[in-house]
Amino acid sequence: MYMPKEEMTTYIRERIRDGNGAVKLLRMFPEEEQPAKCRLFSVITLEKGCSIGWHTHDDETEIYYILEGEAETNDDGTVRTLRPGDVTVTGKGAGHCLENKRDEPMRMLAVVIKD
Repeated sequence: MYMPKEEMTTYIRERIRDGNGAVKLLRMFPEEEQPAKCRLFSVITLEKGCSIGWHTHDDETEIYYILEGEAETNDDGTVRTLRPGDVTVTGKGAGHCLENKRDEPMRMLAVVIKD
C-alpha cells in the first residue's frame, strides 16, 4: 500500500483521555486499511498546554517516537522529558500521560498495537 501525503487526513480531538486542549492527529492511512492489530498509526501534534491524560494499556502497546519539540511524560510513575529521537513504549497494564509545557509544538509518531 502507498499513501501520498495529500490523501492523509487531519482531525482534532478535544481532551484526549481527559487531558487538556485540542490535539491534532494526522491519520496516515484509512482505518479500514490498517493492519488488524494496529489500532492507531498517526502523527500527533500537541501545542503548548495541551496534554493526553493518564491512561493504561492492558491489551495493547503504545509507542511514541518524538519527531520535534519536547514533552513531559509520566511513564508508569517515572517523570521525564521527551526530546526528538526519544521513544517510549507502554503496555502490559502500564500507564502514562503526556503534556507539552514548551512554547513550540511537539510532534510525535504514535502507534498502538493490539496484543
